[in-house]
Amino acid sequence: MKKIFARLTPWDEYTDISVYFDFMTECDEIGLNVVGFDHCASFLTEDWKKLKENLDTVAYYLRNLDPKNTDGTLYRTVSEVLDDYLPGWENEKKRSSRLIHAWKEAIFDADSNGFDGEPARVLLELFTGKRYSRYAIRGSCQGDYAEIFFPSSEDVRNEQEYCRFVEALYFGTGREVYVHDGEDEPTDPDEIEGSWDYIPIPYATEDECKEYLARYFGDKETTAADVTLWIPTEKHTTVRYDYEIA
Repeated sequence: MKKIFARLTPWDEYTDISVYFDFMTECDEIGLNVVGFDHCASFLTEDWKKLKENLDTVAYYLRNLDPKNTDGTLYRTVSEVLDDYLPGWENEKKRSSRLIHAWKEAIFDADSNGFDGEPARVLLELFTGKRYSRYAIRGSCQGDYAEIFFPSSEDVRNEQEYCRFVEALYFGTGREVYVHDGEDEPTDPDEIEGSWDYIPIPYATEDECKEYLARYFGDKETTAADVTLWIPTEKHTTVRYDYEIA
């Protein structure tokens, strides 16, 4: 059983999230899209950008199909339009009638109601050939709101944990923690020597922090009871806090 010693950063201290998580890398590697509202930033995949960029044009041509192609300015079929603008995962393959109908409905829905929410999720699925999930994430203020879209997991619990993980990092509502990796056991927080990490749980309680530390920094026998965690209580000076054990 491994003992863990750590201290938390005060809530009001600024944390540079980019040290622990790169949203653009997550966009590229797993297909995560973060759509921020009002003052919140957005992080979008190339799939998302291509769908939104071509939506108006595709919707126009689908509403103005010319089966005879009399003057050569319009398309004859839905497939021809999609092949040129949104080939998606069925590129160079004949689309089924079911999928053609699904594409047409999804494009008209997004064109009429906006490329966000459920219309965007459906088009992402059609374009990538993967099932997508959509969740809302929120921060501490009323305007702290965003939606995330990412390839679905078969395990709902894993999906929910991932959403909390992204939410804590995006809105900075997790806790920064300094974890001891020295040989001697510290008797106060100033003796901790190690490295910083981030607990990606929104507004994590002390118990949640200890459970997280036991899980990711201990061994298979380590539990929250084996974690000594110092938490800040109040400022001792302008740059130093007093601590107590959680």
